[in-house]
Formats: sequence, C-alpha cells, structure tokens
Amino acid sequence: MTFFTDGLRRLALMDDDLVEPEPGSDSNSAAARWRMLLLILAAGFAVALRLRMLLIGRSLWLDESALALNICARSFGQLLEPLAYDQAAPIGFLLIERASVVAFGPNEVALRLFPFLASLATLVLIHRFCARNIGPWAAVVAVALAGVMPALVYYSGELKQYSSDVAFGLLILYLTSNVLRAGLTAGRALALGLAGLAAVWCSHPSVFVLAAAGTILILHEAAHKRFHRAALAAAVSACWLASFGLEYIYFLKDLQANPFLAAYWESAILKFPPTSPRDLRVYMAVGMGVFESLFLNEQVDVDLSMRMGVFTAAAWMIGLIALGQSGRRRMRILLVGPLLFGVVGCLMHAYPLKGRLALFTAAATLPVVAAGIAGLATSRNRANRAIGAVLGFWSLLLPATQAAQFLVEHPRLHDARSVLGQVARAWRPGDVVVVDRYSALPFQYYQSFGGVKGLERVAITRSERALCEPQDLAAEITRWRGRSRVWFLLDTALPDPVNLSRGALKVILDQAGEPLDSASCRRYSAHLYRLRGDDAGQAVERVGSEGSGSIAGVRIP
Repeated sequence: MTFFTDGLRRLALMDDDLVEPEPGSDSNSAAARWRMLLLILAAGFAVALRLRMLLIGRSLWLDESALALNICARSFGQLLEPLAYDQAAPIGFLLIERASVVAFGPNEVALRLFPFLASLATLVLIHRFCARNIGPWAAVVAVALAGVMPALVYYSGELKQYSSDVAFGLLILYLTSNVLRAGLTAGRALALGLAGLAAVWCSHPSVFVLAAAGTILILHEAAHKRFHRAALAAAVSACWLASFGLEYIYFLKDLQANPFLAAYWESAILKFPPTSPRDLRVYMAVGMGVFESLFLNEQVDVDLSMRMGVFTAAAWMIGLIALGQSGRRRMRILLVGPLLFGVVGCLMHAYPLKGRLALFTAAATLPVVAAGIAGLATSRNRANRAIGAVLGFWSLLLPATQAAQFLVEHPRLHDARSVLGQVARAWRPGDVVVVDRYSALPFQYYQSFGGVKGLERVAITRSERALCEPQDLAAEITRWRGRSRVWFLLDTALPDPVNLSRGALKVILDQAGEPLDSASCRRYSAHLYRLRGDDAGQAVERVGSEGSGSIAGVRIP
C-alpha cells in the first residue's frame, strides 16, 4: 500500500519543474497533498468504472459479434484479408485481439481485454502529458474528465478499436511534446518513429495525429534554424508516411470501396465548398460531434451528448485561450493540429468525423478542456477561481453522476446469451427459428464460440428481410402460416427505454398467432408462436395498407 501511495504521490508531483510552478508550492504544501488525494479519488473511480464495464457480463451485440466472428474463426494470416460482415478494423488491433483469443479463449472478457488495457493507458498518458506540458492541477482535472466521460468508459469494455484510438493518439502527443520541450535527439526520434509506426497499424485515425506531430516538429526545428534536426524530423515523418501508404494500398483502399460503409457514414462527410443549407448543417454537426462523441454510451438510456456537447465546446475554447495566455502556444498548436487534419480528411471524403469515429479527438480536446478549468481555478483572481470551480463542477456533474449510478446499480444489459440459452432449452426438433441480418450474428457467435449449452443443435432459417421492420416481419409471418412452433429472433435498436418498437412488433405477432414462449433483454429478444392460417393474413394486409408508421393503431416514432 505504501508503494502504491508513493507512486501516486510521484505522479501528482512529477515534472513540476517542466511547467510554470505555482507560487509558494512545494512537495509538502497543502496544494500538493490535495492534488494527490484528488488524483487517488479520480483514478480509483475511473479504474473501478472500467473494471465494472469489463466484468459486468454484457453479451456481445451486433457489431461486436460480427467482429468477433472474424477474429475467432480466422488465423493470424487470414485476418490480413478483407473482413466479413462489412466490418473494418486496423490490422494491428485484429492481430492483438487474435492473440488474446488464442491465450484466453473466445470469450467476451478476452475479446474486450485490449480495449480495457488501452483505456487504462489513456488515464496514465493523459496525466503524464498534462503534468509535463500544462500543469499539475490540469493533470488531475484531465484524469477526472477522462475517467468519467461516458464514451471512454463504454468503449473500455467494447470489442472495438475506439479506446485504443485515444491511447495511441495520446502516446504520439506525449512523445512529440517531449521533443518540443527537450529537443530532437536520435533516441527520441527512434522512440517517436517506432510509436508512430505502431500507431499507423493499430489505429486508423492516428494518421491525423501523426500528421500534426510531424508538421509541428519540422516547422519548429526549421524556425530555430536547426536544419539537421528538421531533416531528422522529416525522415521520421517520411517513415510514417511510407508505412501508411503500404497500409492504404493493401488494406484501407478496399474499405473505401465498401458500399455499405460508404452509405452508412455518408451523412458525416463534408462537402467543399458548401452549396446548400444542408451542407452547412453537416459542417455544424461535425464540429459539435467532436465534443458530443465524448458522451456516447449505448449502455444507458439517457443521452448526455446534446446537453454536454455545447458546454464542453465552450470549455475547450476557454482552454485554448488559457494555453495562449500562459505562454504554451506550441502545446496549443499541437493539440489543435489533429482536429484540423481530421477535418481535412473529412473534406477529402477519406474519414467521417462523426460519432464514435470522432472519439480519437479526445486525446487532443480533453487536455485543452482541463487546461481551461485548471487555469481559471488556480488563478490569483478570485472571480476567475469561482468561474473555474463552477466550470469544473458542471463539466463533471452529469457524467460523474451517470457513472456512479452505473457503478452501484445493476443496469439492464444487452444479454443475448441468456435469451439464446432460453431458446436452446425450449427448442424442439422441427421448430423453425427465423433470424435476420441483425439477429443472426449474435446467434452465430454464441452458437460457435459463446458456450451456450444446447445451442449447437438449433438450426436457423436466415431471412433476407429485416424483422425489426413492421412490413418485413408481417411478410415473413405469411411464409410460416399454420406452423405450430416458429421462433422469431428480434434485434431492436435502442435507446428505447420502454421498448416501444419491440412492443409494436409484438402487436403483429399476437395478431398472427398464439404466443408460447419468449425471452428478452435490452435490445435482443426471442418469441415462440403458434401461427394461425387465414387469420394471419389479415394482420399482414392491415400493416401493408397502413404503412410502416402504424401497426394496428400503434404509432411508431
């Protein structure tokens, strides 16, 4: 325990000589003790949230199942080929995930282990970056913010690369800041070069962080007429560019040609010049989406992104001003750079800067927000200190409250495992089990790798229709009229706290037959029916005549 507290004390006080010291502060000051205490609380709370997210027992959902089927069913070499089920992930991420599956088995915890470790690395890196380059109080604030941001908590326990995107971004920013502060040597160039090469293959958006890092290093050294160092920085950047070129030719080029992914993210692509009000709205949505992405969380029903996005953007602007006034203009340029290059990528139709794909920007935005809060809160001006305290309080209040609720309560989980377990137990030979493109993938994963007893003997019928759509479900029912036992596996989109969409679909099923069994969880459900003959057709006709927005008097939003 003494070793742990001593380590946290060193973290709280580290590198104070590298930033402008606070008046009268030293290792024994009250301010330093408060920093250590708050750091312990913030870091402990953040780690507890991430452990909870990893171990809570949440089943894999649609996208995770699709990626897991690729990882679990393929060898290391086969993962270099285009992924099935319209999935995209960095090659390095896939190989690390495959190694985890080989070591620990194809279970949920093994598949989510690397994102969890990356989220812990994010906490360490954001503290070190802020402590070295902004200030000790900013470091504590940054850990507190990163610790409770809903998206960073959620993706710490998700089989997706977005958690490691943030960690690799922070690693590049941290190593680059070391060079800006202490100069570019052969050793630092080697470390930065190797980290950049790893980032290119493990994180797609890291190319924007690397572009910002390489540009500022070359310009910084050239501006000081250290041309040999500028040439060294250019050589490192050239290695990154060559590595990215290889990745693009052999892997990323196929992703851009994927029609499903292109259509899915089309609304997040910027058109230049904007020629319509819609184009301007997309610009605004992308700009705010950078900050709203911090609050995405599929596990909760209350979405904070609209409420907190504008507030966080304002705090970010204050942070930019604070960095400029404190003489840390190089840090300001370094932290704005990834956002600017991300926008360029969006304008080139190369990267949609929206939603979870914009989460990598947290590596650059959160330190700026922390700089603004800490700069005001530690000001000599009493009014500024009050404003800083209020800004910090409101920045943390809703995310921390939501996080505490998640920590102490048992949320309703996406538990496809238990639903499929009920199907396996109740299934009889001759049963028809209908799945669609949404519900099929979790079924396939848990049948092949998830260890659900008895599910391996269950045969499914794959429907080309989307069962979550009223007309498609009604049309599918007509295919099985008169059958005594037909299962329908539904994957209905959430957030939908009262499951209105699922309830509307059940109206069709109830009109078409007699319910025999059911099992449900958040989003995923299974329904066993004895379907009638002629009567079922009347429900189908009613849905077809009333349209997708109405089912037997039930309006669907």
